[in-house]
Amino acid sequence: MRFSTIFIGTGILVIIFVVLMIGCVAAYDDVNADLEKQIFNNLKSRGLDNGYVAIDEQFILIRFESVINEKLNDLMFSIAKDAHNKTGLEYVRVEAYFMEEPVLALNAIGVDLENDNFDTLVFEDIRAPEFKIESDLGVFDVLVYEVKLDKTKAHIKLEYLADEDSFWNDYLAMSLLVVEDAPWTDEVVFEYLGENGRKTTITSKKDNILRLYNEEISADEFSDLLVIQQLGEVPTSTSTKFNKCVGDEPYLYVEDKVMEKTVEIPIMMCNAKDLANMDLDWSYNASVLKIINVTKGSLNEKALFDWNEVSQGKLKIAFASSEGVTGSGSIAVMKFEVIGNTGDTSTLTGTVTTASKTDGTEISVGVTPGEFTVGTADGEQQRLYPAADGKVYA
Repeated sequence: MRFSTIFIGTGILVIIFVVLMIGCVAAYDDVNADLEKQIFNNLKSRGLDNGYVAIDEQFILIRFESVINEKLNDLMFSIAKDAHNKTGLEYVRVEAYFMEEPVLALNAIGVDLENDNFDTLVFEDIRAPEFKIESDLGVFDVLVYEVKLDKTKAHIKLEYLADEDSFWNDYLAMSLLVVEDAPWTDEVVFEYLGENGRKTTITSKKDNILRLYNEEISADEFSDLLVIQQLGEVPTSTSTKFNKCVGDEPYLYVEDKVMEKTVEIPIMMCNAKDLANMDLDWSYNASVLKIINVTKGSLNEKALFDWNEVSQGKLKIAFASSEGVTGSGSIAVMKFEVIGNTGDTSTLTGTVTTASKTDGTEISVGVTPGEFTVGTADGEQQRLYPAADGKVYA
């Protein structure tokens, strides 16, 4: 009977203790709720209606939606200091959001806030990688429509508001920003929306971007490593044979083109391996095209180069170098005046009479013809190709 009395008495004490603890917790929660409300009202007084406040022991978390400008850091510091002064809590974290995306965080401790030690504060970039890429590219003349990231690739769909030359002037800087914001990716793809709705993808490897930045390769070498592909249908052309080099065997090709006044047509070399010398005969329809000039391409820019018009519609082109080149790119760019009528066509083709490596070993190089059609600029289909200065032109 005595033991039962003890157990009952002990049980009553436990119940009383629990009730007291619940009451303390409730009172503590009420105090926190009141402090949270005060801090939230402070945000509203600053014009920050969309906010969130949470207090947990010695820690305060404050989130708010705001415009992003040069005053944001000062605003976050002021909010953190006010919260510390109201609560006396030691640790304050303030997070700024823009369009529901996290942007910037401030982690501060009481002593720094009390003494206005602004220089010792830690501001943290908390943007999601996709949002980071979109906002960082905003310093260029672009409209970013979409950013997609996966384990190996960053794919950015954008429209460039300046001219195409300016796009290629900014290309390396934009690529470096993407690599910095998404460092795990191996490949950067820009889907470029050009004039007349033309879409072109430009793909580069992260390692090549960094090699160019570190001056380990030249702009010419980098341009040869780009993979450039035109997307979508253009009704004035039926050629989709070669958007890029394929296979392993060396060959030349010319893409189909449509133009009405003057046109530059590159002769592209695919899969060169230690190529040092080449002579080729080239032909075109002289009633449609009139040759103006021929210049060396991106692949053989260091070689000795010569050409001459043997007769109307026939060219001889040759280059030689003591240093062999490997890769794919243009070996000659033919500039023509268009003299035919709309709808006239000219096959562009040729024969490689000799080709050799640096040790004199002969190389067999095939040729795939292209077709030029006289047409209007609106009906133009042109392949972008890397040129000797590292830019890409149509």
